[in-house]
Amino acid sequence: MTSHIEDRLHHGRQHEIAVRERLGVHGWTVQDWGQGLLDDGIRVPLRHGRQGLPVLWRWLPDLIAAKWRNGRYSVILVDPKTDLRTDTANFSIELSAWQAHLAMLPLGLPIVYVWSDFSCNVAQSLMPARILPGVDAGRTAFMLVRKEDQMPFNSYFGPPVAGAL
Repeated sequence: MTSHIEDRLHHGRQHEIAVRERLGVHGWTVQDWGQGLLDDGIRVPLRHGRQGLPVLWRWLPDLIAAKWRNGRYSVILVDPKTDLRTDTANFSIELSAWQAHLAMLPLGLPIVYVWSDFSCNVAQSLMPARILPGVDAGRTAFMLVRKEDQMPFNSYFGPPVAGAL
């Protein structure tokens, strides 16, 4: 029997693979990015940071994608987001991750979330429908965003490319 955390990690990795494949079909070159490339010797300190608080780099998006279009390269950070519940009108994102992504925007790369249904949105356009605060020091706060407010995959990544992948 798997734990809830193991189940989430499995689904998350499966969604990440599916996003990578879909980006390839749309003509993007994709590589892993973020803390997933690091071993626990670095990942754990990032989670605990200075004075026990995580550092922003702990929430680097999982993928980086590039594509030549309109006479120049487009480079986008992509963060696949898995939601195990399909019975709600909202997606959820860890509040700290979203805040870290907003803080990273001045570094020059857009951050696009790709949800379980392959709808998308950029970090700066997410509109909180509700905040679910962590109730004690060990609990994670989440932000809910309405599924109906997200955009189609093609709106950020263009249409599929004939012969891609």
